[in-house]
Amino acid sequence: MRMGLSLQCLMVKKPFSGKVEFNVDLCPEGCKVCMDICPANAVQLDENGKPEVSRNFCVFCFACQKVCPKEAIKVSRYWIFHDDVTSAIWLMRLEKLTSTSTVSKEVASSCGKRKVSRVTQREFL
Repeated sequence: MRMGLSLQCLMVKKPFSGKVEFNVDLCPEGCKVCMDICPANAVQLDENGKPEVSRNFCVFCFACQKVCPKEAIKVSRYWIFHDDVTSAIWLMRLEKLTSTSTVSKEVASSCGKRKVSRVTQREFL
């Protein structure tokens, strides 16, 4: 008896939007630390043996930046994709996950204003 195979697509939404910059001139010869640490296998070597990032796979986790011995990698997060929340802690965590400009955009949006008003109406003990 032969089992039929069913191929299904798996759609994965990235949690962050951002950018990765490599200064390949600083990369030591033969160093592959960033490739080894990348959980998404987004860092590969180009035809010259230098690392490059595939934007299709990078999740902007900062792992490559943290392990680079020459500080040749800079990761920036611009946005975190999330559902609407009403937690005061969320804005603090959002700033740690992205940047102050992201929090400013979030608060400036209409749903962000509602979040801030809900938070300021609460009394914290």
